[in-house]
Amino acid sequence: MLKKTFYTFVLAYFLGTFIYSFYPLNISFLFYFSFILIIIYIVLSSFKKTPPGIFVYLIIIFLALFLSSLRFYFFNLSNQGDLDDLLNQRIERNVWVADEPEEKSYRTKLLVKIENSNSGAIMWVSNYPKYTYGDFLKIDGYLTKVNNFKSKTGRDFDYISYLKKDGIFYELKPIKVEFVESGRGSLIKEYLFKIKKSFLNQIKKILPKEEASFLGGLLLGAKEDMGKKLLEDFRRTGVIHIVVLSGFNLTIVADFFMKIFMLLGLAGASFFSAISIIFFAIMTGASATIVRAAIMALLVILARVSGRTSVTIRALFLAGFIMLLFNPMLLVFDPSFQLSFLATLGLLQLSPKIEGWLTFLPRWSILDIRGILSATLSTQVFVFPLLLYMMGQISIISPLVNILILVFIPLIMLLGFLMVLFSYFSQILASILGFIVYLFLSADLKLVQSFSSFSYATLDFSLSFLQMLLIYLLYFFLYLFWKNNLQKKNRSI
Repeated sequence: MLKKTFYTFVLAYFLGTFIYSFYPLNISFLFYFSFILIIIYIVLSSFKKTPPGIFVYLIIIFLALFLSSLRFYFFNLSNQGDLDDLLNQRIERNVWVADEPEEKSYRTKLLVKIENSNSGAIMWVSNYPKYTYGDFLKIDGYLTKVNNFKSKTGRDFDYISYLKKDGIFYELKPIKVEFVESGRGSLIKEYLFKIKKSFLNQIKKILPKEEASFLGGLLLGAKEDMGKKLLEDFRRTGVIHIVVLSGFNLTIVADFFMKIFMLLGLAGASFFSAISIIFFAIMTGASATIVRAAIMALLVILARVSGRTSVTIRALFLAGFIMLLFNPMLLVFDPSFQLSFLATLGLLQLSPKIEGWLTFLPRWSILDIRGILSATLSTQVFVFPLLLYMMGQISIISPLVNILILVFIPLIMLLGFLMVLFSYFSQILASILGFIVYLFLSADLKLVQSFSSFSYATLDFSLSFLQMLLIYLLYFFLYLFWKNNLQKKNRSI
């Protein structure tokens, strides 16, 4: 009963958040309807007539819808830009760089906070001079609204809402940028970005350019140096997720790290796997996106430790509920949250079943072919409809390339991390490890580049939003059907 109540409330809360993202619900109606249901329940109970179970669930559903709508309403009230009266005007304002700069081929994107305002803005500047997190700048330029745009597949992308979820409402188009001083950000975050930069510099000293950028993507999610051609090869082969330190990647990495450290026993494997995930989150600057992804990855480790998948799945839904409580816009407007949640759910719910069907495949410590394939397939099944909707492409060779590439990724990450650590005090040890890491990285790059050259590596195949929802609804009904059959079998035994 308690388990059903929990899922009813959380799923109804998700539903309310989802609906409100597109269409504001009538909060007064939801409140009064919930209130009337509660009064009827109390009256019936006072006459010692137990209300039907469905009646209780109706109360829970409408309460959850009311609370989710109320939360979204107040979130929207407090999450508004306050500089609309200056739009399309030339202004002089002080800003500070609020996140790590994102360097592109010819220009750099900065996320800035505007002084004496609660608003954030994006700002494009030239690659030189270089700016860093915490730099305080004086800007002379124009303040404009952010605009939505069409993706490469022709789908309308709600860029306004995507940025709004992080408190960014404007674009600053600078005419003149004047550096004032550094050190205006968080000292902890600034220090973490310096460590990350130092790690990347050490990697570049040891490895050739392509392999260095690949390892930087694997370890730190720093894919900027990989170049458009190589990134496109990774997209065409369906393995772009391994160079983006997202929830999709971290959930698989967490599962792999459990196998890497399994020689230390379950407790040791769990401890070092958790430390590895936390370290990755810290090394990338501990942004809200990465922290959410790390939490879900840690849940995968919890599932392996406890052996109670059902409890961990409840913890996953509870974590999702708490995240939406803080920021309800994540559900619809944050692809990273969506991929993290779905990949973790797939790994927890489907991976053990697939692993049971693949008993003919070997299991060797790090090179656990069965575990790698089951983890890859389970996460791919759960995120596939969403990726198809977002990207409008299907990679025919993705399953094969994922299996071939992911077999060595955990080992590469471990050796690559040790290589960087050794480079600070022993160039000889770092060079030896660097040669081994280079061989693995080079082999993976050749695989990706070879497969991406196939004429039909990818096909244009887009899903509408409704079609995507229907597929996930089908997943849900298939799960209910499977669970019902399982319960019948258990009763017959």
